[in-house]
Amino acid sequence: MKQKVGLIAAFMHDPEVLILDEPTSGLDPLMQKRFIELVMEEKGRGKTVLMSSHMFDEVDRTCERAAIIREGKIVAVEDIASLKSSLRKSYLVSVADSSDLERIKASGLDYRMADDNRVEIFIGSDYMMMMTTLASCNVTSLDTAAQTLEQIFIRYYGKEAK
Repeated sequence: MKQKVGLIAAFMHDPEVLILDEPTSGLDPLMQKRFIELVMEEKGRGKTVLMSSHMFDEVDRTCERAAIIREGKIVAVEDIASLKSSLRKSYLVSVADSSDLERIKASGLDYRMADDNRVEIFIGSDYMMMMTTLASCNVTSLDTAAQTLEQIFIRYYGKEAK
């Protein structure tokens, strides 16, 4: 209830700039949806909305730009579209049997197991290695998988931590 009152207070005076910290924390799904609609309406009216959030789906749906903050310092500011397009692509690959999985594991490709006969392969620019490896496998399906902002954030933090 406190969160709803805080959001109402933030929007009621029709400010040019809204600064919101974890705005949907504690809201039920219907109120979260309504909040996102309200933010989009305000953006449509030319308002600036600065929002701090760990809810990546919310950020993806409402923001045009994102800043990544680490230890109290801004370490990156990017357009959401640029963040999504500049990082590695992800492919979901299903193969016929375990010997195909072993070939993928031994190939040097960056992958994670999705389930029994399916892997998610991450590619930066070395498509030839993926294509050569998959050509030697009995591939039963190949789909692209869009990376979420959460995956991008986690990969970015992993890269920065090294």
